[in-house]
Amino acid sequence: MAKALPLLILATAVTILLGCGTALAQTADTPPEGAPVAPEAQAAPEAQAAPETPGAVPALAPKPVFDSLEYNGGVSPAGTTVTHEFKVTNEGNDALVIFEVVPGCGCTVANFDKFVPPGKTGIVTVSVDLYTEWAGQEYYKSVTIITNDPVNPRRRLLMRGVVGPAGGGPLNRVTPPLPSGSGDGAGAVPADQAAAQKPLEE
Repeated sequence: MAKALPLLILATAVTILLGCGTALAQTADTPPEGAPVAPEAQAAPEAQAAPETPGAVPALAPKPVFDSLEYNGGVSPAGTTVTHEFKVTNEGNDALVIFEVVPGCGCTVANFDKFVPPGKTGIVTVSVDLYTEWAGQEYYKSVTIITNDPVNPRRRLLMRGVVGPAGGGPLNRVTPPLPSGSGDGAGAVPADQAAAQKPLEE
């Protein structure tokens, strides 16, 4: 028993020393309450996205520019079809997508290029059937183009003119002079002039 007592005392002393060392290490790693924390020890705040400016145009966006918004077909015989190709150039830096071209009535049909790359020109072809009962009357028919343009996704194109007698006979009706073009007044109306004119109803 006398021999075991020193060993027991030695083991107890070693245990006490090891416990003190661990406590000192934890104390060294933990700053005292109220002490300033190093910048690297602070949690980094979550990155916040910059607020978007209302009405801002995306960095990548199409920019459709039409050669004209209105076409004056002049005098055309009843029973025929008036057709015109509207050209649209994509001056943006992203592809222009034409989702749909909506005619204003059943007498109007449109065919179009659905995809126009940047720097390229697409075609929107609009046709209007001139019914025989329209003879001697003016017509105003439009289509609405729906695109991915973030600034102006809807554009209106107008077809107008006068319906003459079937077979191309003389027009026995005094009509207002038709602007633009020459002769019978046929031709495309420049986009800036068409935009300044009073909107026409179907």
